[in-house]
Amino acid sequence: MVLAEGVMEMRILKRQGLSVREIARRTGHSRNTVERHLKREGNAVYTARPAVPGKLDAYKAFMSERMIAAHPERLPGTVLLGELRAPSRVTSRRKPRVRSQRKPTIPRPPFFSGQTSTCPT
Repeated sequence: MVLAEGVMEMRILKRQGLSVREIARRTGHSRNTVERHLKREGNAVYTARPAVPGKLDAYKAFMSERMIAAHPERLPGTVLLGELRAPSRVTSRRKPRVRSQRKPTIPRPPFFSGQTSTCPT
């Protein structure tokens, strides 16, 4: 990220007649960066990224209550993770497979080590 002072320095050097390569050498930025900032009319406008929900946001209330309850003792992260993974708290994502949904197995003829053909599939 180039600060406003750096962009101003690039513009001053350009007005003095220096090439983009020479400006890049003197400022320590790449030629593409120098060209991009020289083409831009005003200063760069940086905006904050939108907040993205984290994986643990759903459990923050539980974790903070649990840590307050354990005060003044410290509660290790492994203990919290174990409590979060307890069967009463977290449901499994996998659906149990009913036996009738499985494909029936086809019996294969026996294969003996002395045979010359390959094992039938």
